[in-house]
Amino acid sequence: MNLTRWPLTCLLAFVSLSPALYGCAKSTRASVVLQLQTDLVAMEEFDKIRVALRRENEDSVMLRQEFDAVASGYFEATRLGELENIEAGSYRLDVLLENTVDNEVLIERSVLTKISSNLSVTVRITRSCLAISC
Repeated sequence: MNLTRWPLTCLLAFVSLSPALYGCAKSTRASVVLQLQTDLVAMEEFDKIRVALRRENEDSVMLRQEFDAVASGYFEATRLGELENIEAGSYRLDVLLENTVDNEVLIERSVLTKISSNLSVTVRITRSCLAISC
């Protein structure tokens, strides 16, 4: 073996293995960035956001997360958080806006989504859906 070519050979071997080393291989788990957009007024009409993740045709909840509403509101899509290590598949994502002072769920919105890789989901909840199912 020619020793002058040895560094180049090692570099090429490293570059060809890099995708496998850095997780570029297809994964069966993903992360979901969750955003909320609503014309309802945070801290006046609701102060808590609850999220439940379920398999599409199942009732049992796989993951629950709770977020405190922020006074700046959600008129623009605003990041709530990230759901991590979710197995690939079809899911129903339930988002509830709560008024904890009156101990009531103001509105609920369910979104169906297919998770096969990392993605961002924006849930839009409009005032016109109060007291009806949208």
